[in-house]
Amino acid sequence: MLLASIFLPLLGGACLPLFRFRSRRARSLYTGLITLLTSCLVWAQILGGARPEIRLLQMTDTLSIIFRMDRLSVVFAGLIAFLWPIAVLYAHEYMAHEERESSFFAWYTMSYGVTLAVACAENYFTLYVFYELLTLVTMPLVLHKKDARSVHAARKYLYYSITGAALGFIGLIFLLTYGRVDFLPGGTLTPEAVSGLEGLLRLVFVLSFVGFGTKAALFPMHAWLPMASVAPTPVTALLHAVAVVKAGAFAVIRLIDYSFGTWLLEGTWAQTVCLLLASFTIVYGSVMAVREQHLKRRLAYSTVSNLSYILMGAALMTNAGLTGALTHLVFHALMKITLFYCAGAILVKTNREYVQ
Repeated sequence: MLLASIFLPLLGGACLPLFRFRSRRARSLYTGLITLLTSCLVWAQILGGARPEIRLLQMTDTLSIIFRMDRLSVVFAGLIAFLWPIAVLYAHEYMAHEERESSFFAWYTMSYGVTLAVACAENYFTLYVFYELLTLVTMPLVLHKKDARSVHAARKYLYYSITGAALGFIGLIFLLTYGRVDFLPGGTLTPEAVSGLEGLLRLVFVLSFVGFGTKAALFPMHAWLPMASVAPTPVTALLHAVAVVKAGAFAVIRLIDYSFGTWLLEGTWAQTVCLLLASFTIVYGSVMAVREQHLKRRLAYSTVSNLSYILMGAALMTNAGLTGALTHLVFHALMKITLFYCAGAILVKTNREYVQ
């Protein structure tokens, strides 16, 4: 059932351009049914309790594509499954005045499956593969209008995302060498295995933190997010509230609590650097949001600030901090998707993008 919930939107979105729908209503019904069925499958697994490990592909003895829904996955997957049908319903009406709807909904639907794969990844390697794939399936959404601003924003999103993923890849290499790529509460590195290498591994952690923090708009890797506001509002809501930025924050939580482990990081310079970066981003994003007069970019800078509250909670490396991070992850998604949909309604009805 878990594989079905991941691959149903992937295959459904990929096949959408192959169909010749007689009307917009038929296409809307197709995408809506796929989304609703996927969400029902996800919630059936969440409420059912039985969450077996599913091995999709065994590449080597240490590298496998494996999915499993643990307690952390339940939070992110449940949030996605709740909000995505609402997002698709809004997109059906909003995109009526846009072009290339079939292409849009193909990528939009595929993004659902990839985001679920990130949420349910059982190990660092699986997370990394679908984290990269998330960039590839959401970039065409940023590029949708295909004007000069959209091309520039899509390139910037791609460059920043690839750079961030490259930093995250360094963490994968070191975990393969000195630990395991499986996600385990408390981390997979042990004091015996990394004795004498603690400083190097802390440096690798900071690089990986910044790398995965790129999608969570951590300073100085945040600049792509306000630029992405040129995309249609259903896309910006998807990027800022549900999929991309939350995938970045989710990956950081996995990195800290399930890969490197707090025993290696807590009380060290690595934790201090992460906390300082998150704290600065909170203040910077808030100041820029107050200064910005473009409505969607103002909300984007608000996202820059709010995502670092999640990163800071995770970087505190306490149970209370993790609880706060996950709580804000959920409530920020609900708040921000609503705000972007309001901004979209204002844009469509008044054709005004700026506020005084």
